[in-house]
Amino acid sequence: MPPAQSQWKAHAKKPGLEGLALKRRAATLSLAHAGLLNGHRHTSNGNGFIPKYVSKYRGQGLYQKVRAVTDGNVITANGLAPFAVAAEIFRHVAPDRESDIAMYEALYSRGLLDD
Repeated sequence: MPPAQSQWKAHAKKPGLEGLALKRRAATLSLAHAGLLNGHRHTSNGNGFIPKYVSKYRGQGLYQKVRAVTDGNVITANGLAPFAVAAEIFRHVAPDRESDIAMYEALYSRGLLDD
């Protein structure tokens, strides 16, 4: 297992956010080991990354080739997408702030606010 693997969970106090499972960097491997990715759309560092390290992984058909994915209370991102995963977390916690989230996602992804 890669040394960067880490997993953390946030238990939000807002209704509907209890047990929100989040990942950072190679923690998709932790989620895959727990079986969480077998039933949720997700991403990682590449389509072959998770099966290389997790033999019981069965979620290949749910893998998405994007920087970050939210499916229910499971949010995943590839290891080089810290701003994309932060934006997904904010969208989950504060959906009414979409325009602000999109603005900051653009700023931190491209270094510019203008298109």
